[in-house]
Amino acid sequence: MDITAGPNSTLWVCGSDASIAVSKDSGAHWEIRDRTKNAGLFLLVRFRDSFGYAVGTTGFVAFTTDGGLTWQHAASPYTDVLAASFSDSSHGLIRTRSGVFQTTDGKTWISVSERYSIDFNKYPYVLSVAALDAKHMAIHLSEPPPSGSGFLYTKDGGVSWALAGVPNSTITSMLIQGGQYWAIGTEVVHKDKPGGGYAVPLLVSSSDGETWQHSANDIQMCHWEGCGGRCTDQGCLAGAGLVLSTFEKEGSRIVFPSNPDFTLKWAISASTICFVGSQLECTDTRIDPAADASKMPGTAPPAADAQPLVKTTSANTVQCIACGLQSVYVDPKANGRYTLKTTLIIDKNGLVNSVEFQDPPSTTLADSVRRSMMRWIFLPLLKDGSPVDVRLNTAVNVVSVRPR
Repeated sequence: MDITAGPNSTLWVCGSDASIAVSKDSGAHWEIRDRTKNAGLFLLVRFRDSFGYAVGTTGFVAFTTDGGLTWQHAASPYTDVLAASFSDSSHGLIRTRSGVFQTTDGKTWISVSERYSIDFNKYPYVLSVAALDAKHMAIHLSEPPPSGSGFLYTKDGGVSWALAGVPNSTITSMLIQGGQYWAIGTEVVHKDKPGGGYAVPLLVSSSDGETWQHSANDIQMCHWEGCGGRCTDQGCLAGAGLVLSTFEKEGSRIVFPSNPDFTLKWAISASTICFVGSQLECTDTRIDPAADASKMPGTAPPAADAQPLVKTTSANTVQCIACGLQSVYVDPKANGRYTLKTTLIIDKNGLVNSVEFQDPPSTTLADSVRRSMMRWIFLPLLKDGSPVDVRLNTAVNVVSVRPR
């Protein structure tokens, strides 16, 4: 479900059965380091030096303080953690479907989104959370993206929060790298010139979430595809097959073979880049100072989908936390809008095992939609306190057009 770089050139992945695995040889071999069968999914794993954590639909957070050699579980009242950031096992932020919560002891949680509901009502989309240290934390809020956004930040460990922004900008990524907050997006310049202004790539940093400074690092390569929403703490995806090491003063251009299945869940170890899609794939990279995003074959994947805060529903119903479909499918035998009656088999972890359609307009359209639905993620459904497999009858509306 996710991949990240760890200490000593390791790669870490997480997924079903609350599993965490490590590779010490750039993805060639993997060793499971933590697993709890039928405990749900770890959706995210991250490291900060030897400290690491994993969260998801498990109802607990996994922590390590020894570089991943051992992992400890801390109970959490939330089973739908979509994003998280911890500076240590006692201080951090999590984002669920319904809110953002803070802990200062690793045990109790306070709702930031309820306390500052005015800001969250204005900016209902939570794009990311970032815990810099025990005192400094930030939440990246947005109107329906791409649109106006701001940073709700604290400098006193959550006693008080305030909202800050970067003028004339659209920020689509915020993360922590090198002990600072970094924000990536676009900025409108020369608005006072004849004909109006134009957008240029933007990279800013902050040590406290309140004051942001423009970086001198060269990110002009992001002008072609746009880097916002495609960044990790290792750099930004500036084009299909091109990663720009954005946060280094002399940013490298890291090139790898373009792959239509490439996703935004990627990590680099040594000269290898690995990504998580329908499966885990790795390929070699090389440094190319002359690489040009405008000349790279293929198209970079779209920026990560943003989700607004939503009200929670009954725990007795099947609840999807990631159920995206393409807006339009291209099919030689189907043209128009269709409602596809569908049967899903969902396993104990909340993953889709099979998808069947009733009288689809074409087998190729059905196969295309099935590939999308096989990546859907549900909260595990509990019966008498234990997760069970689920048979779900539903329907999806799709649009198909014939190729010219």
